Amino acid sequence: GCRILPMDINDSRVKYTGRDRLIRPGLMHVRSISSASLQAIDVERVQAGPFLDLVDFTERSAGRVHKAHMERLILVGTFSLVAEQVRAVDWSPNVVDLELASKRLAASFGHGDEYADVNVNVGVAA
Repeated sequence: GCRILPMDINDSRVKYTGRDRLIRPGLMHVRSISSASLQAIDVERVQAGPFLDLVDFTERSAGRVHKAHMERLILVGTFSLVAEQVRAVDWSPNVVDLELASKRLAASFGHGDEYADVNVNVGVAA
């Protein structure tokens, strides 16, 4: 049989793709996303490489992918594999400023300073 892989913002194309016995659904299956947004995502990946994280995606896609389309992609889990890769990175304060990252993400969705007082707690396994 074939193995169906999950949708992924970096590996899924607009339509289905497959190799050997692996099939990855295309982003076209996310409800109510325009073909213009899907094409913009595909072109951005080809021109600038994989999206590093959600903030990178929103910054690189701003103005070309509708905000509601970005939200749908998040809700269906297309960033799950990116999130797993991010969790594997060294999260020391010198590597990433979580407060800045959360503010940038909120701003990219038009929330501005609405979340300025949000505290981000990161648990570190011993």
